[in-house]
Amino acid sequence: MSCKKCKILETISEIYYKNNGVVGYRSMKAYLELKGIVLSHITVHKYMNRELGLPSTVRRISAEILFCIVIREANIHLNLLLNFVRRTALHKS
Repeated sequence: MSCKKCKILETISEIYYKNNGVVGYRSMKAYLELKGIVLSHITVHKYMNRELGLPSTVRRISAEILFCIVIREANIHLNLLLNFVRRTALHKS
């Protein structure tokens, strides 16, 4: 294993334990880029799971947050529908 790879693995472990194991490979990629280390998300995932054995903790979404997301999405779709109806009504007249 190269010295560069050892430093990357050490950095990944450091970030992982500073964040109490909640960091997944996508956010780990962002943390690494902030430190000037550019890797693909596939490589970060491989290093975390296969080489270091660092699983991320999956946190459940609370019911309130889920409800807000559903309402926001429904509102977006309703606005799109209203805009479509307005545009078609303008073209007909």
